[in-house]
Amino acid sequence: MIAAADRPELAQFVSRLLRLDPAAVVRLRPEPNGSGCAWAMLPFRVLVGRRLSQPPPSDITVRAADLARALAAGEVGELARRDEAWRWPVPSSPGRTVEHIPVAEVRRLAHAAARTVRQAMTEGVNGRAVGERALRDALLDHVAIVVTGDDGERIEIPQRMVQALVRTGLLDPAPRATMSDEPLGTETVTAKTVGAETAAAETVGHETVGRETVGAKPDSVSADTMGFGVSADTESIDVVAVRRTMAWIGISSRYGSAWYRPISPLRMSRGVDG
Repeated sequence: MIAAADRPELAQFVSRLLRLDPAAVVRLRPEPNGSGCAWAMLPFRVLVGRRLSQPPPSDITVRAADLARALAAGEVGELARRDEAWRWPVPSSPGRTVEHIPVAEVRRLAHAAARTVRQAMTEGVNGRAVGERALRDALLDHVAIVVTGDDGERIEIPQRMVQALVRTGLLDPAPRATMSDEPLGTETVTAKTVGAETAAAETVGHETVGRETVGAKPDSVSADTMGFGVSADTESIDVVAVRRTMAWIGISSRYGSAWYRPISPLRMSRGVDG
């Protein structure tokens, strides 16, 4: 079912996924370009996909726990199908590339976000305690990257997408172990002028949470003027592509991608873009 060359990376991906959601399912799907992809929906409503060099023989959904055990045993044969458990659409195409962001900057944002959350949970905000759930939800919605395309289109990448790409190990051929147990959170990055410091805040209930109030001050990143010169259909190991396809926004590395549709999940059902 899974090519031998893909098994180590897929095992790492599934292991990361299970830390975030022990009940997760994985959709193994052939892709139109002749490769494959292992799709999963994270608990914070981001769809992630680990690229496979070889397509699976069919489109099948399995329990992540079953897949993890099979990969660990080296016996990936027929797994129990759980197709009925897959309830989400997937992007119908990779879409168009709007801009490129350095991998190092994406990783920096994720780590700075975790530090921000730890500090807010420990010290509070302006001396006042903030509920963990409210803090987490507000910070995941916080806009981490803002990209303006050549046509003037403004695309906002929330921190939840940055966290998804890093926490599932999609910036590396084999995921690192440094982010897996960090608390979910955010630092804000705006794609306007490289090196400029910005002050962004989110409101949690009646509490205003921002980098300045909790002691974290991020840099602003300009995706408009970096000029990496990476072709729209090729991913470099050094950059992450910001993509757009229909209702989806995505960030894509050489090893996988994270996709988000900023709409109510009640409008989602299995299929493709709709």
